[in-house]
Amino acid sequence: SEKGFLMPRLTAAEIASLTLPAKGLLVFNTTTNDSEVNIGTPSVPLWIGIKRPVDPMIYSVSGVDDFTASASDDLDPSDLTLNPTEGNFIATFNGVLSNATFTTTSFDSAIGKANLISLFNEVKNAVQTDTHPVIFAANEIITPGIYQTPGALTLNGSFTLDGGTEEENPVFVFRGPGAFTTAVGITVSLTGNAKPENIFWMSDAAMATAADVTMKGTMMGAAGAGAGAMSTGAGTEIEGRLFTKNGAITTGASSKITVPTGSSSLDFGTLS
Repeated sequence: SEKGFLMPRLTAAEIASLTLPAKGLLVFNTTTNDSEVNIGTPSVPLWIGIKRPVDPMIYSVSGVDDFTASASDDLDPSDLTLNPTEGNFIATFNGVLSNATFTTTSFDSAIGKANLISLFNEVKNAVQTDTHPVIFAANEIITPGIYQTPGALTLNGSFTLDGGTEEENPVFVFRGPGAFTTAVGITVSLTGNAKPENIFWMSDAAMATAADVTMKGTMMGAAGAGAGAMSTGAGTEIEGRLFTKNGAITTGASSKITVPTGSSSLDFGTLS
């Protein structure tokens, strides 16, 4: 009556790296501050949190008389139905995604946030190797490096990132303290070993592409304390990702975002 059971305490990364964890294994996730149990198998673990949610896990309803919720053992979207009368409704969700078909680990918003901050810090603190003017001009050929610009980054014409052949996974980082913008219809081309998963555009402020832009790499907004809204112009195609710590992400009509399939030289964590 005076003692409790203290289970092993591991970070989310340590839990993900466990070798063949037994079904029913209990651990305390120090990243999410939640006890977790493996309801999968040793070879395909599936970790679920077991703490009591602060808000209702599925729904809370007020001002309604007719309400129906049904579920089966194998839950499909059609198994949960709401047939409300007129009224006001609040739906809350716990930010957890588990999919044993495509991934062997659970993902939740707390882990995603931690990985995002870690990636931002890795890019922001990478040791500068070169500088670049705020204007990226047409027909430039830029070699790998960690570039710092003195102001807002402006892609003013089509240019090329040349990764060469000496290094297999060269990294390109372009950082600037101001907003990021592009001209209409420009193309960022890659040659040599340059790969979109190893290209990073970082702004301390908002980021936006104009219409019909072909972009390569990960765009990272709000690296500083300012707002970091991100938007793509109509017809923009990005082979990369959009990350911001403080602001909305808006895609223009017919925008296309393709996630690179290769592994980056930087650690994306669960965000990969």
